[in-house]
Amino acid sequence: MFFTYFDKVRVERNYAAGDIRLKNVNTVAKYTWGIQFCSFALISLVFVNSPIYDPDPFVDPQDATWTQLFADGPWLRYILHYVPYFFWQLSLALMAIEEVWYHHYVGSFSFNPPKTIIKTYLGVTFAVFLYYTVWITGFIFGFYVPGHTYHDKEDPNVVHNVSWGLFIMILYDILAILVPIILAICRSYSIGCRKSPIYVISFSELTKEEEN
Repeated sequence: MFFTYFDKVRVERNYAAGDIRLKNVNTVAKYTWGIQFCSFALISLVFVNSPIYDPDPFVDPQDATWTQLFADGPWLRYILHYVPYFFWQLSLALMAIEEVWYHHYVGSFSFNPPKTIIKTYLGVTFAVFLYYTVWITGFIFGFYVPGHTYHDKEDPNVVHNVSWGLFIMILYDILAILVPIILAICRSYSIGCRKSPIYVISFSELTKEEEN
């Protein structure tokens, strides 16, 4: 949460200092840091409203009206579980885009990959995010999405496509969490790039002009 704000300030200060390459990055940081901050603050609600602890499955959206859906407790709890998770995933994608742009423009990207690799990484990350979002939304509102899990007609205890669902979820975590962590470690220890600069946070008393 603090990183989202401090990162916005870093980009803002560098752009104000005359680095016009950061114009688009500064715009993204300016309008998305608040979304990221709130999303990371609310991620604990995913566990508070976890469907794992709900003994009853929610009503089948394909056979229910809107009134029945909103009157169904398990369905509402799943919504409360998924909405903060959706914003968490969205924030990770926004952060990845912002960080990749920033480090590419200032020349501190680890191992200096070509633009094609960078665009491919961002494209795949956002595509997986969109697919997983539609995949989950299909379960919530009752429309089919290729790759959906489903119960075997002959044996209801057998569920198909479970591995595919896990693969998509884990793949996004690798792209949006593991890869940035590895790159951050490389920057911290100057592996394949120059070492990240050290910033000092200082506090000073407001002047009369600033107070007004």
